[in-house]
Amino acid sequence: MKKLSLLMVVILIFCAACSQSAMQGTVKEIGDTIANISDSDNKYVRMVKGGYRTNNPDLTFDDAFSAFFATPRWRYFKGDEEQDVVEFTGDCMYRDVRVRALIQFVVDEENGTFEEVYLSFNEVPQDLLTLRAIIEKAFEVEDEEVQPSSQSAAPAANLYPDEIVFRGVSLSTILDSYADEIVRIIGTPKNDSISYGDHTLEYDNFIISYYDMFEDGFMSLSCWNPGDLSFNGVTLNKDRSGVLSILGNDVYEGWNEYAGDSVYRIEYLLWDTPYPVIVYFEMSSPDDNAYFVSISRYWDGPGEDDW
Repeated sequence: MKKLSLLMVVILIFCAACSQSAMQGTVKEIGDTIANISDSDNKYVRMVKGGYRTNNPDLTFDDAFSAFFATPRWRYFKGDEEQDVVEFTGDCMYRDVRVRALIQFVVDEENGTFEEVYLSFNEVPQDLLTLRAIIEKAFEVEDEEVQPSSQSAAPAANLYPDEIVFRGVSLSTILDSYADEIVRIIGTPKNDSISYGDHTLEYDNFIISYYDMFEDGFMSLSCWNPGDLSFNGVTLNKDRSGVLSILGNDVYEGWNEYAGDSVYRIEYLLWDTPYPVIVYFEMSSPDDNAYFVSISRYWDGPGEDDW
């Protein structure tokens, strides 16, 4: 599976509605989410997450960071000098400003140790004193300060696209269909266009797009009326607690900035066979009903000759 293609999913979802800077931010969000899942079993990531400070062996880095940072994510990569690097990202308050923190650890597998070596806030590098101070602060946070979540909800891994219905048609059917099949199933769009390697079917309140920018493709469904989607007969135009109670624990949750506006987002990664499906909800606040749902699938999609 090509990581570049996966990272481009969100750029294309927002191409009609967002600025370039907003699209770039969304690309990073999806990339972090995918890496957080794909690297969850990586031995270096598990080593850092399960590590602890000598003065508090009962509190792991994973527990401390999950309590202090919103939307915590972990990934592994090889450094420029072939070091084993574990990278953490999460949101926190710094000098009364909400920032995206990025912390990197270099792992010494032979000695079973790791060391924090880098910190940035909103991509601006910070000094080592600030790095050590933020870690110290994270370990002071009590467990009850963890961002609320629906502990009783079923895990999202149990969800599959055929369990979600859009206007009476299963999501699996929509994601498996070519443009001409969508027209037969859902009806004639008000606009049908092909340009720059994409094929877009525009309807009232939703858009279905197919992309073939690389040798593989993907498609997306962007819906501005979440009431058109349902799960087991229950519509998905819900607030945060309603979405979690229906679909289970989310993969990512938190505030995002798009073109200067703050939106609250709940995101899932549903594993289809053999390709992943990314679903996310946007709302003005956790207490407001979602006003937008985006669903995208990476697949061996149609080329332009098939359109």
